Amino acid sequence: MSYSFNVKAATKSEAIKAAEVELHNVVAVQVVHIADRDKALAAVRSFVALLEEPQAGEQVVLSVNGSLGWRDHSRIEAKAFMHASVSVSAHVARSQD
Repeated sequence: MSYSFNVKAATKSEAIKAAEVELHNVVAVQVVHIADRDKALAAVRSFVALLEEPQAGEQVVLSVNGSLGWRDHSRIEAKAFMHASVSVSAHVARSQD
């Protein structure tokens, strides 16, 4: 089961908050992602921390993708996963109107 989302925000803290909301929404629809939500958010935070704060006319742009895979669909606890991944891209870009 996989997810993908993009967020844009004026500050680093707003970008992290927006990612938290998106991950909350992912879990609301795909409950299995409760297992990797905190790990994905930690990855988001660590990459956003590398960035400088956006200047006037700029924004933080995040792209987050994750997936979990398992053999036995009746067992959706963390120890039953056969695959887990997260990809985070974070950058500061000019704001688009």
